[in-house]
Amino acid sequence: MIKRNFIQPTNEEIREREKMYKEAASLGIDLMGYDDSDHSSTERQDRRKAVNALISMKKKGITCWDDKVYDDEIVKQMYKFDISVVITFPGIPKSQKKYGLSACILSENEKQAIRIMGVHRAIARGGILMELSCAEEELYKKYGELEQRCKNGTNNKYVWKTFSDLGKLLGSCFNSFQIEVLKRAKDITIFSDFPIGLAILENDEVPLQCYKSISYRPLTPLTRQLQLELLKKNQVYPGLFTA
Repeated sequence: MIKRNFIQPTNEEIREREKMYKEAASLGIDLMGYDDSDHSSTERQDRRKAVNALISMKKKGITCWDDKVYDDEIVKQMYKFDISVVITFPGIPKSQKKYGLSACILSENEKQAIRIMGVHRAIARGGILMELSCAEEELYKKYGELEQRCKNGTNNKYVWKTFSDLGKLLGSCFNSFQIEVLKRAKDITIFSDFPIGLAILENDEVPLQCYKSISYRPLTPLTRQLQLELLKKNQVYPGLFTA
């Protein structure tokens, strides 16, 4: 059995969960007595959407089953939960320190440049921004060990164990709310030199990139990435060509 660290939910999370349990109980759904620990995060997410759709139908006074209304509510729940997420996760391994950002320390100019890119992309995607501190050297060390082992052939058991280890190390960089947002994300854009998508997050069975659309934007070299992110396309003003 895998021992998992317990994360104390906030008071707001407890109130929202209790409210959901009560509303589900009014529909004859016993969430308190249901154990979904053997189900994947995607299945649990789909179940939450279905429950919320049923609750929404009840609030609208719909007492007779209607497939079309239910399908419409499910679509609304999908749009409600699925959002674009942008992550900034600076830092590089010590072996590459002379080529780019420091492994653990950023100057104010570097911090501002990274924040500008993150905010710019989040606005463009209509999503949210998560700003993380610099990646720890232990993450890159574990990833480097995986690369070295794979040079002489792969071992599935070792590879999957490394993915799980990366997930545990990466899990300390996010809080419980951020992890939940990641799992509900419609797509993820990552400004980082570390491949976050390889990690198997807590309660997941596969790496993040196996069930989420992820776009990587390396931060090294930082100046070049900033230029690419803020590149202004040519604009045409038709009014200038009127006779």
